[in-house]
Amino acid sequence: MSFAVAKIAGSATLAVAIAVAASANGSVPDVPATEWQNLVIRPISQGSVSGQPAGPAATVEAVAPAQPAAVGGPSRMTGLAGTDLNKAMADAGVPAAIAQDYLRALATRIRLADGISVEDRFDLVVDQGLLLYAGLDRVAASDVQLMRWTTDGKLGWIDATGAEAAEAMRMPVNGRISSGFGQRYHPILHSMRMHKGVDVGAAWGTPIRASADGRISFAGWAGGYGRQVRIGHGEGLATSYSHMSRIAAASGQFVHRGDVIGFVGSSGLSTGPHLHYEVFKNGTPVNPMVVRTVGGSNLDKQERHNFNDRLRQLLTGRMG
Repeated sequence: MSFAVAKIAGSATLAVAIAVAASANGSVPDVPATEWQNLVIRPISQGSVSGQPAGPAATVEAVAPAQPAAVGGPSRMTGLAGTDLNKAMADAGVPAAIAQDYLRALATRIRLADGISVEDRFDLVVDQGLLLYAGLDRVAASDVQLMRWTTDGKLGWIDATGAEAAEAMRMPVNGRISSGFGQRYHPILHSMRMHKGVDVGAAWGTPIRASADGRISFAGWAGGYGRQVRIGHGEGLATSYSHMSRIAAASGQFVHRGDVIGFVGSSGLSTGPHLHYEVFKNGTPVNPMVVRTVGGSNLDKQERHNFNDRLRQLLTGRMG
């Protein structure tokens, strides 16, 4: 089942002035009010997009005409992102708390910093103060379509393909794996020891990038690991980055996948510039080369059918 909309070619990519923070458990980013209230989309190039002014042009559409929002029925709110997404949502009647929840949902799928265009359309379904559906119809990239759904006893955002929003992890630096995961002979301590991560050879000063969205749990000196940054990603997953020449992140800071958190060096017990990269699942080190995504769980056939039925109801207004 597809709910994609037709695309408009030629849209300029925009930068969004926001840094999304993570919630306490790290599984869903939280957006402090002081940040999302000032969300402004700024065109990279001057002028309008596709010859049209970049205004909000927001509208409100009742999903269930027989049961309007005034009596508690679901309501659908949609409009152009324009140059100020917050204002566009406010003009569409989106309450401030719902707008924040919407941004949190989008942040599980795309980088808000570079993933929204003036011609993209926000699309929300709200019922009794709860955001049920968060959509973004994008003209220059794949749409985002997320619906709240409970699976395995956990309430979360499920995408329109029937899989929980999952984010691909990236390697922090490009380079040759000089030492793999597992038992090895330590070149400095001269004994067999468990190597809890992988070493990636890279030139001194090479930027080190976060593997996935998360909150910095530690940034500082870590003994033999030298200058180290650790990130919690939620769902029991964490990563660490060691032997840095310089740290570019602070404890408590939320970072996105690909953000620079430090630079390759040789601090601590190290024989030369490289990155020691570790991945932990519920506190246990796992091979970083086999961890591909953060989050995500497939729905079985019946649950997928139920999910698609509910999604169709929300988007068409046929709630029977």
